[in-house]
Order: sequence, then structure tokens, then C-alpha cells
Amino acid sequence: MVQPQLPLELWLYITQFIPDAALRKDLLEVNKFFYEISMDLRYRQVHLQTLNPTTLKIISRLSDPHVGKRVRHLTVGPDFRHFDYSPPPAQKRRTTIRNRISSALHLLSRIPEPVAPPGHEATKALIDVLPGLTNVSSFVIDSHSWIPYSRLNINRFLQTSWSAFSSNLTTLSLRGHTASFHTIIHSRPEFPLLRELVFELMDHPHTDQFQLNAAEILLGDVVPFINSFAPRLQALTMLYWGDYDLSEFLKRLGEFPLLSAFNFQATFSRTLETDPSGLTSFIEKHCSRLEHIVLRLYPSPVGLNNATDEPLDRWMKQCFTSVQLSRLRELHMYPTSYADGMDALISCLQQTRDTLTNLVVRDLHLDLVQLERIVNTIGPNLRYLRFNVRKMNVELFDMLSRLTSLESLSLYIGTITPTFFMDIESRRYKDWKLKNIAVWHGYQLEKSLMYSIMTSLPFSKNHWDRETALEIAESDLR
Repeated sequence: MVQPQLPLELWLYITQFIPDAALRKDLLEVNKFFYEISMDLRYRQVHLQTLNPTTLKIISRLSDPHVGKRVRHLTVGPDFRHFDYSPPPAQKRRTTIRNRISSALHLLSRIPEPVAPPGHEATKALIDVLPGLTNVSSFVIDSHSWIPYSRLNINRFLQTSWSAFSSNLTTLSLRGHTASFHTIIHSRPEFPLLRELVFELMDHPHTDQFQLNAAEILLGDVVPFINSFAPRLQALTMLYWGDYDLSEFLKRLGEFPLLSAFNFQATFSRTLETDPSGLTSFIEKHCSRLEHIVLRLYPSPVGLNNATDEPLDRWMKQCFTSVQLSRLRELHMYPTSYADGMDALISCLQQTRDTLTNLVVRDLHLDLVQLERIVNTIGPNLRYLRFNVRKMNVELFDMLSRLTSLESLSLYIGTITPTFFMDIESRRYKDWKLKNIAVWHGYQLEKSLMYSIMTSLPFSKNHWDRETALEIAESDLR
């Protein structure tokens, strides 16, 4: 069949209406244009962390320069300490007394040979293909399992990576403990185009050693490394799931004149309670330029009152009633169940009425009184809203329908009133422009609820499928 000779612009327009899954698999052989699109989608993002036959196959494919050049986002755990690989089963041998005696004698006479780690060969293969990945612009290194006595040549991996694509990198993400950060930083990479840094800090496998060296590495290596990008850094993320005090670390961070996105997630009661002034100062220095803020300081789950939340509650109110967030477009807030936590959120919403388009409120399950206070404060430009609610009833939707510009809604619900299905059938929200909705009940996406709600929404095109809703839920945590 002769393919029509269409202009490239028209082919590109057509692809906007084809799901990525179909472009990746079903249209590969249609013509050269769709082949290139399919291959780009298949290899744009590559994850190489778990050792299994699929990983080995991907590494083999990347050895082809035609494939390797397509990788833009690369995530690697170069030591492959997480492996799920079983070699093909050996052919069974008939068991006899003679065979057993022969096997025993063989084992007794055999000189044991050193056994390479399961991921050793995969690591060598990975290093060999790195020079061909010349277009990588986003690089994630998962180094949490690196240990001092690892047989892996970490320096060779790092130097080969930097030679291949450090000049292209706009985003660098490091996941691991401070000792691994020390190794990476001291490999002396240069990133002339870097705009985004992500640090996901974990405790060292040998906790005592971590506690002894963490402060020195954080203050002596990580802080100067971050500050070295001050003239051009636009986004900074810091995630920490341990007990180390980050107060001094935050105090030593400099000023970043182009910073527009800040994501900080840690447990306030363990890492900042003694002195949160560093975090306050950092937010104050950059508040007039920030457009995206994610601040998760882990209050007690499910909105339970807890004495450990009180210092966080006071800090949130003090901080967010004093800053001026004049450009904020996206806010992810995790308020406590105390009044000051809600006051801090309301203060943010009041300041950002004219600019805020995306709002995520997590951890706290809201009641209708709290939600009404939020809805009454939200400005006219909100397009995306995500929150937890204790009870799902039709009054909830009557209230939300006042947000006429809202296009996407993601709800995590506790209970459902028995009459909800009957009540929602009688509603028609004619002025509500909501197009997409996801309703989660526990870990389940409630399709029957979403279908019922959609009948009341004249603009609603579809509900999010599970894959899309999961992607959105995961992005809420970034």
C-alpha cells in the first residue's frame, strides 16, 4: 500500500490524537515517520536499576548508536544490587548412586573460584554503552546501596557518564546516602546547562558511620556543590527520610536569583524542630520569585491531633503569614489538624488568589467546614485541585461547583453517604467546566462514582483511567 505524502507538520498534528501506547507498539511499521516516533517514545526514558533479563536486553539495545541517541531521561543504579534474575534451569540428570559418588568426589577435588557479584557483568555492559548516550539531559543516580568495599569501579562509571553527556544535563537527581554523594561530587563533574537539582537523602546502611560523617559531608560537600549553581539554578528538591538535623544545612544554602521551584520533604519533628530558622530564611529569600512550592513536613497521619505537630503548626503559621508569594502558581501543602496549620494554608491562598492554578492539600482529611473555608478563599484561576475528604456527599459537589474554572479534580475519600448516587443524579452543574475527575477510595479508583458524577457535568469528557490517575497521584509527591 502506497503511503500518502503528507507534510511533516500534518503528521505531527495527527500524532496528538494517538495514545502513546499505540505509537510505541502498534504503529512502528506504518512508515518511517511513525517508526522514528515509536522508537523515540520507547527509549526516551530508560530505567536500569533492577537486574533481570529485561534490563540486560535494554542494555544490549542501547549499544546500538541508533537507539542510544534517543535516550533523554536516564535512571540507573549502577551496582545493580537489586536483582531479580534467575538463570535458565539446568538440564536434570538422572540420579544414581554412581552419579552421586562422582559428584561428591568432584566437589572435594575442586578449587573454589571467586564468584563475581550478580550485577558485575551488567555493570560492565552499562559502562560500555554510556558513551553512546550523548543526548541525555536528565540523569538520576540511585546510589543508596553503594558500600565502601564494593568491587564496582564507581569512578569509571561516573567519569564515563560525565564524558558522554554532562555538557547536556539540565536535571541531576541523586538518591543515596551522604557517603555516595561525597563520591559523586568528588568526581568533579561540570554541568554548564544544569537548572534543576534533586537530592533524595537516605541513612547509610551502616548507621553509626553515617551519623559520624553525615554532617561533614552535607556541610563540606553538598552545600558548596548546590551553591556553585546559584547563578542559574531554577528548581531545587530535598527529600530526607531519616533523623539527621538539617538546620545548619539549610542555613548555609545561598541565594538563587532564578529559583522558581522549591520542593522540601522531611519530618519536622526530627530534622528541624530545634531550629527551623534556616528553612524560614530560605523561603523568605526566594518567596517573591517562587512559582512552585511543595512543602511536606509530615504531620501526624489521618489528621490525628498529636503533640509533636504543635511546633510544626506554629512554624507554618509564622512563616506563611510573613512571606509574600506574589508569583505562586502551584502549591502542595500538608497542613496539620490544628487551627494554625489551616490558617497557614488560608494565608497562602489569600496571597495567591490571582496567580494560583494548581492546589494539592494532602495528609489532612478535610471536613465540609474546612473545605468551605478553602473554596471561599481560592481565586478564579484554579485549574487543578487535589485533596482528601472525610465524607463524600452531594453537598461537597455543590460547594466545589462554585470553582467554575476548575478543569481537573482528584479526590481521596473516607466514607460515602448512602444516598450519594441518588442525590447526584438530580444535580446539573451547568456552569462547571470540570473535564477530568479521579475518585480514590483507599487504593481503589472508584469508576462507578466517577461515572455517576460525570452525568452531572456538561463539559466532562472522561474520567482518568487508572494509569493516568496513578501518574498524577505520583506527581503530587514530587
